[in-house]
Amino acid sequence: MNTPDTDPDILHEQARLLRTMTTSLEAGDPIAYHRAQERFAHLTWLRELKAYDPDSIPERYIWRTRGDDKVSPEHAANNGKIFKRDNPPPTGHPGWRPNCRCIAEPMPDEDKPEFAKQTLISSVKDGPKWSDFDLLEHYYSQSGKSLRLSEIGYLRDVIHHYGERLGTFARINQQIVDAAKNTELGRFSYDFNNTYDFWTLFSGGKFSLNVSTVSGVFIGTSKVDSKYLEIDGTITYYFDDEFTDVLDFADWAEILYGVDRDRAESMVDRIDDFLAVPFRIYDQWQTQYKAKTIAN
Repeated sequence: MNTPDTDPDILHEQARLLRTMTTSLEAGDPIAYHRAQERFAHLTWLRELKAYDPDSIPERYIWRTRGDDKVSPEHAANNGKIFKRDNPPPTGHPGWRPNCRCIAEPMPDEDKPEFAKQTLISSVKDGPKWSDFDLLEHYYSQSGKSLRLSEIGYLRDVIHHYGERLGTFARINQQIVDAAKNTELGRFSYDFNNTYDFWTLFSGGKFSLNVSTVSGVFIGTSKVDSKYLEIDGTITYYFDDEFTDVLDFADWAEILYGVDRDRAESMVDRIDDFLAVPFRIYDQWQTQYKAKTIAN
């Protein structure tokens, strides 16, 4: 049985796309080149898909869909319901079916002696998802006009990827606890800033949401109740990226033609109508933060 990483049809199609990319570059056709590149990157993503891992399913979880028109009726019916790992629904757990994008959200753990958690409280209203090609058209036609993640259909995906897949929510939860323990009781704040890789969220991926900045600030209060330190507040997150140099033809010319940098840049200089204005992709969201831990 062929798996995605060994499927001969995928490998054959990628070889064909490489030839298309080469001829498009030689002909000075950036649109055809980028379409081929987008498809090539998507096939690479298929080859790298990991198998479904039932051990990653929480013992008790809330089924969450992506909330768009791609969700199947069976999975839409599961949305918001509580399931157990050892008693899956008839559909199987989230992620069991091929191409399933649903997630198993762990149940709130406020009944435990110690916990730290975040709950999304801002509204997420994503529009239809843009492809890399849609962003490329915007790059060449809109003179640097900024876009929100929700406009291009990826705010919810970014939040989930950032918070759950990259494990950032868990790290920030602990950082806020540590900050509270080193701050006087009462109102306090904690801010953070870092860069993250989001390229896998797009079907094409190579040129969209690569290394993006996510910053944020927690504002809340801390108090001691018996032996526990209790923390309550909100976290505001800010996403920021810039879409620029999407084609990077000089780099590809070096690879595809085996020429030096000067020669590659001279080839690119002969291609007309490549002038474009970089544009900003940004957005923000808020979570409610609650924690309880043993006081120092």
